[in-house]
Amino acid sequence: MNKPDYYEVLGVDRTASQEEIKAAFRKLARQYHPDVNKEDPDAEERFKLINEAYQVLSDPESRALYDRFGHAGTQSAPSADPFGMAENLFQMFFGGGATLTRGPIDGADRRADIEISLEEVLHGATRTVVVERLRLCARCKGTGAEPGTTPERCPDCAGSGRVRFTQTTILGTVTRVMPCERCRGEGEILRTPCRECRGERLARQRDTLTVPIPAGVEDETAILLRGEGDSGLRGGRDGDLYVVVHLAPHPRFKRRGDDLATQINLTYPQLALGDEVDIETLDGKVSLQIPELTEPYTELIVPGRGLPNARTGKRGDLYVRIGLKMPKHLTDAQRNLLRQYAELSGVRLKKYADAEPTSFFEKVKRSIKRED
Repeated sequence: MNKPDYYEVLGVDRTASQEEIKAAFRKLARQYHPDVNKEDPDAEERFKLINEAYQVLSDPESRALYDRFGHAGTQSAPSADPFGMAENLFQMFFGGGATLTRGPIDGADRRADIEISLEEVLHGATRTVVVERLRLCARCKGTGAEPGTTPERCPDCAGSGRVRFTQTTILGTVTRVMPCERCRGEGEILRTPCRECRGERLARQRDTLTVPIPAGVEDETAILLRGEGDSGLRGGRDGDLYVVVHLAPHPRFKRRGDDLATQINLTYPQLALGDEVDIETLDGKVSLQIPELTEPYTELIVPGRGLPNARTGKRGDLYVRIGLKMPKHLTDAQRNLLRQYAELSGVRLKKYADAEPTSFFEKVKRSIKRED
């Protein structure tokens, strides 16, 4: 059975560049991969043919033989990496596989949490935080080798950190590159590992760091300390530390953005007649005017006694909610005065409807009724 022309299989001209051949193969391989076309019984055969064509045309030597002798010239052609790079089909289209780079490795970021008070939000503060992180081993200076010794080049991968092997699968011959198991992809082996970090280059340590808390900081804000996370390797940058600020509950005030809210309870005479009272703020006492006939649950504003804005520094306001303070007990004199107030207000208290009158006018009215 005659095999189809490999250029036609990939849908490219005979003068196509290597990049055009690679691009055509990527497109077709994704389209006809058996894992994508599970319902198509011909997908696997089609995919094998696409892979076969690419193996030949992606290698300049095997392509030259094919152009000169046709399929007969490919019988002795060397097996080619089907991607022109160290990846297999599944890694290329569906992810997976190990990272083969031996370049810089950035350190991981770390997080710490602290709780602060409203007073610290108002004025700003400096706090300390204890953080556990991986830093370059102080004993070996990050080499992984015991001081006085040096790492040796891995004999299995010749210092490359990678090993190459060829597999024959139903998809054809596939060349794969994997991290060297002996040196774990490092390209070096440690005959005498550092006894502090055991050759890991990084050592876990517990450090106390100073954290500046800016005035006006908001709840759940993350303060960034650059370079205070885990150490990088091979020239990689150190990770960062994110200190997340949590606002502790306050016994008197609640936060509303840059504003604060509190509540004071006043007696009925103070609400009805008005008054001047001293109230606590985060930074001292202030005088608050209570207007006459203030209703319970009214909010009065004390300007500029809130929290500073983290960007502008301008302070918010203090909102004072007015509550009604009820007495725990009444004297007879107080009770009589309240009954008189109720009578003058036209309020009939059923509890005292048949009781002895408390006012002069009520007494006169009752005496007239008795005479009638």
